[in-house]
Amino acid sequence: MEWFAASYRPVFSAAAGAGAQHIGLFLTTRGQTGALRADNAAMMLATRQYLLADFSYEVTMGHRLADAGRSVSKPVRYEAGKAEFPSS
Repeated sequence: MEWFAASYRPVFSAAAGAGAQHIGLFLTTRGQTGALRADNAAMMLATRQYLLADFSYEVTMGHRLADAGRSVSKPVRYEAGKAEFPSS
């Protein structure tokens, strides 16, 4: 699984600190022995409150704002030119 950690360095970085959440979506196949194998994955870093973060400093700031009782909202990027939707 070295490829996995190398592909998502910011997510697994020690800089993310304690309390960082790791959200993952995995494409798996079942081998002949019945064991699952991850063929592909997508990972995202998040705060304790599951506020998505692109960088570890956003996790730190999100935790500090939450600890201070502040509310936080972060818009999710949407790139229409790159999106692929299934045809119906």
